[in-house]
Amino acid sequence: MLARPVSLGILPLALALGACAPQSPDTDASGAHTAEALPEDPCALTLEPMPPEEMGALKNRIRHEKFDQVLPVVMRANDIDMWIYVSRETLPDDLGHEDFGDNNAVFIFTDRGGDRIERAVLGRRFQGAEFVAGQGSDVDPLEVSGAYDIVGKPVERAEDPGMSGTEYDYRFKGIGAFVAERDPERIALNYMEKLGPRIGGRSRDGISHTDYILLARELGETYASRLVSHDYLMHDYISRTTPAEWEFLTHMREYMLAVQERDWCRIVPGETRFSELDSVLWVVSKDGDRIGFREELYPGGYSSETDYVIQKGDTIYLRLGYFKTEGLVKEIFGNYYDGLNEIGYVLDDGETEAPQYVKDAWATSLKVHDIAERHLRVGSTGREIFRDIMAEVEEAGIMPLNSQVFDENHADRIQVNLDFHAAGQGDSTLFPAPRLGIYGPDWNHEMPFPPGHHFYFEYFLFMPMPQWDEGSLLLQSHDGAILNEDGVLFLTPRPMEIRLIK
Repeated sequence: MLARPVSLGILPLALALGACAPQSPDTDASGAHTAEALPEDPCALTLEPMPPEEMGALKNRIRHEKFDQVLPVVMRANDIDMWIYVSRETLPDDLGHEDFGDNNAVFIFTDRGGDRIERAVLGRRFQGAEFVAGQGSDVDPLEVSGAYDIVGKPVERAEDPGMSGTEYDYRFKGIGAFVAERDPERIALNYMEKLGPRIGGRSRDGISHTDYILLARELGETYASRLVSHDYLMHDYISRTTPAEWEFLTHMREYMLAVQERDWCRIVPGETRFSELDSVLWVVSKDGDRIGFREELYPGGYSSETDYVIQKGDTIYLRLGYFKTEGLVKEIFGNYYDGLNEIGYVLDDGETEAPQYVKDAWATSLKVHDIAERHLRVGSTGREIFRDIMAEVEEAGIMPLNSQVFDENHADRIQVNLDFHAAGQGDSTLFPAPRLGIYGPDWNHEMPFPPGHHFYFEYFLFMPMPQWDEGSLLLQSHDGAILNEDGVLFLTPRPMEIRLIK
């Protein structure tokens, strides 16, 4: 693991953010001081993303571990003898493209007994497609990865004079004989059937209708009749993470924390603007105004019309990979997601600590976090765990909330909304996965949590503030975590204090 200690804002700024501290000049043998060049940015990043070649090697380790450790378990648990996954470059598909390794291939995983699943890459696969180096290299990454037992040779994307038929005539050529030789009883194919997306959500439905027809024709009536949706199989495959994935996610999170550390260092009350911070999510002023809280994402939120300048008395929420930096994180880390909200308070004149209302809200937030963590367990469904958590939350005098908006009809009550949805690989609105809370279709809540499940420890806590127009102080947790048989694993230490900024 790449864990690092998390510095907390209870320290003075110069100590908490060592990158901002001045350096002592060196002294030569004559006693004269030699000037030392200062960095251009005193709040420079302390961690850069790992080089692309190292990241590629780590992703290949993930692929090996998933194939070795996860595939046999999930295929047999779902009574699947063969998994055919058609990846087509014209259909956005992060799982096929990034995780399996190509955006125009047919991946076939076959259970032939023993402790290992046979892995093959077949179909008409183009040399020079995005996954191949494409800059004059003839190296096939899938072949050199060692993850596949059988790798069909790619072909050049070129029009051949005199060739009969169209591309459709060659797309699945030979796959029918390959399948017949293995004679699978149940064949999972990458289309969705039962595990549809949440209402209003986006969807990636898998194979195109054209490919389905062409593949069925190639397989013949006997094997085409054995095709079933891969939705439950894919859910199980994605939901179970491996140690190499934990290493990848830990590095990802370390980078996010380094960017957020730089943002904390850059904050100067009365000077620093939103545009100068990479991970700012929103700010709550001492008068209760929520600034930068996106109305289009959360009803009742506010969009900042100006480039807000952070002021004394502000409560600040940071999270990299959201709003303006979402694309940046995906560009660096690909089909993986993680996150961590960090909360800080800018000391006002005469203050040495956060006001009592902020400390009370933080203490209540930690209480909710601890209650939820105690009840999370492998093998239980989201519905079962949610029921247990909410019972203890209510015993603590906190009102369960059926939305992520403060209920003004109960303005005197502390309120909380939980939404523990999948993280890690893909988007939980695009891929099926277990979920705990009130959102999502019923199947989300009826699925047991598997070992190694990566999810967001997300909740919205509203502390009543009747003196504010908004009526509440909102604290949000959005902390990525792994659920194992031994409980919840955080890939970096969770923040236990509010960061104080002078």
